[in-house]
Amino acid sequence: MRQLAAERRAGKRDAATTAAAIEAEAQRAREREAALRMETETADHKIGRPLSQYRDTEPQPMSERQRLAIKERRDQEAAKEAERLEAVRKAEAELVETHRKIAALQRQVLTDPKFYDVDLYVNPELVNASMPTPEAVKFNVQAFDSFIDSTPSFLPSPRNLDMLGDYFERHGVRIVSTTMLERLYKRMIEAGVPFEQLEPEPEPEPKPEQKRKVSLRIAPPAGPLTYEGWNQETGVKEVYSERQVARMSSEQYRRVFRLTPDKLTLPNVGPGPKPQR
Repeated sequence: MRQLAAERRAGKRDAATTAAAIEAEAQRAREREAALRMETETADHKIGRPLSQYRDTEPQPMSERQRLAIKERRDQEAAKEAERLEAVRKAEAELVETHRKIAALQRQVLTDPKFYDVDLYVNPELVNASMPTPEAVKFNVQAFDSFIDSTPSFLPSPRNLDMLGDYFERHGVRIVSTTMLERLYKRMIEAGVPFEQLEPEPEPEPKPEQKRKVSLRIAPPAGPLTYEGWNQETGVKEVYSERQVARMSSEQYRRVFRLTPDKLTLPNVGPGPKPQR
């Protein structure tokens, strides 16, 4: 029994050793396979190229074939852009023409008695309304007055009023409201129906700026300059001309005009000693 147990333990150890060896061999096989795959995938790659090779490499001139290819590609792109812009221009022109035709048709429907407007709007409360003629006339006058007050752009001329009134009359509408008039006027404006307009007041002509003349000349005195002094011989006051004063000496000037030292001193306007008299 002991021998059998020993043999079994030995068999288990051999099996474990064999399994470990098989697993190690399988791991080595996987590593070899990964290395071979890496070598195959990076066979054409150059890793670690010196930077000096990039610096020393000069740009090669473009060949004629390359220039022609670039020019052809640019011409194709420009042609496509021009074609796109032309398509947009045609679409816009067709849209403008369509709007013009629709507006012309709307003007006919709104103004020509031969056409019936399927978009005629009537207030729901007035669809089956009925009232005596005097009351209907009064009601319509109030509606027109309210419409005119609320629509400053509308000129209440006879022609403009007839355009609105004729529209409702040819459609068999005898009673109108302010809302109906506002909607009709808005549709006519959008369709380009010509209404009479107030003539703009002419702008006042700008007045020419009046330039003030400034004279730089000094006006001469009204008369000759004279000075009042005292005659040295008679002692009475005498009038001296500017020329006479200019010919006087300083001593004579002081005596004629009696300029004493006390009159030549400045007045005392601040703190300090007062002059002695």
